[in-house]
Parts: sequence; structure tokens; C-alpha cells
Amino acid sequence: MGEIFEYKSTVTVGDTNLLQNVYFSNYFKLQGIAREIWFHESIDDGFSSFSNGLLVVTRSAECSYYKDFFLTDKILVKLQVLEMGKASVDLLFSFYSEKTMELHAVGKQKLVFVDNNHKICRMPHEFKVKASKFLIEN
Repeated sequence: MGEIFEYKSTVTVGDTNLLQNVYFSNYFKLQGIAREIWFHESIDDGFSSFSNGLLVVTRSAECSYYKDFFLTDKILVKLQVLEMGKASVDLLFSFYSEKTMELHAVGKQKLVFVDNNHKICRMPHEFKVKASKFLIEN
């Protein structure tokens, strides 16, 4: 199954819209936050390549919504790796109610490794090794 990275958040007024549910764009914001903390906490020495000008670019992002979150709800975001290529990684984000563990939304991102000139390049070996621990095995 692979490891699962978890990030928790509480819905605040700034996350909601006029209907008092979480505004759709905030799911993408949560994907970004969870991804960056996952990089920091789980792929620590995989960042050594980034000091040499390597960048990660979000090629695509999507989210499917099943049930709304509301003010003060506790959100549990679970991150896993769907697929890894030579220069890209596909991430899966599952948004649960921390209280009920009911699935509220599912998101995906495709990340691509590029150099300073935004030319696609190979994924660093250190990153691939660390990220493969989170790979969903089929």
C-alpha cells in the first residue's frame, strides 16, 4: 500500500464562501501546503538537488468534491504517490473529516522536474528513493 503522509487543518472563516462551506480553490491550497510539508518532512535530503537549480513545476491539478466542509471542521489530508516517471511524479490527495473519517474530496497533481531554463530533466535519485516509500502499489 505504501506509506501515507498526513496533514491536518481546521476550517476558518477565510476558507469559506457565502454559503459558509469551504471554497473550492482552498482544496488546491491544501494540496500545495500538504505537498510542501511532505517535501520538507519526508524528502529532506532529496532537496540537495534543488540547490543546484532544479525546480518542481505543477503540470496539472484536479479535485473532485463529494461532501462539503464547514467552519471549524477538522480536515485530514492524506497524500500518496500514484505514479513515478523519469521526470515526473503523480500525487493523490484524499480529504477526510478527521471526526468521522468520511471522504469529502479527492485531488491529484502531476509534478515535473525542470532545470533553471524550465527544460524537463530527470528526477533526482534521492527524491525517487524517498518518494517511492509513498507509492501506492497496484
